[in-house]
Amino acid sequence: KYGNNVLVMHCNQDPIVGLGYSEKIEKTYKNVCLEVFQGEGHGFSPKGTRIMTEMVYEFVKNNIV
Repeated sequence: KYGNNVLVMHCNQDPIVGLGYSEKIEKTYKNVCLEVFQGEGHGFSPKGTRIMTEMVYEFVKNNIV
């Protein structure tokens, strides 16, 4: 029933949580942006953290109701 925008970030080399979980979220919610981080494991590298932080900032800035 949640109808607002959703941002999901997933690392494509995560050995703990498979990408399928995020793909299921993408199908479950109406307005989902799934960002897959190539070459990242469970968590983010320093470079991935910088990119992720900027994406979260922009998402929040653009979705404040």
